[in-house]
Amino acid sequence: MQLQQAVSLKPYNTFGLDVKADFFCEVNSLKELKEALTETEHHNTLFIGGGSNLLLCNDYQGLVIKNNIKGIHIESENDNHVILK
Repeated sequence: MQLQQAVSLKPYNTFGLDVKADFFCEVNSLKELKEALTETEHHNTLFIGGGSNLLLCNDYQGLVIKNNIKGIHIESENDNHVILK
């Protein structure tokens, strides 16, 4: 996890508006996510995925975390419910 400052969010913004985040990082594991949140616990935090249907009109004053963690695991299931992780 590499914490960056003053990063353009244009690649993640659906309409391609060039706004910036005070801080930005990409996380690929739960360990990296915990590290990012610990290092920046006093900042506003916005979580994003691939950027589809995301419209940011102004610079974001805080931390933007791009989630690259993949996968779905069935924790438990019965006839009425499925719990996913």
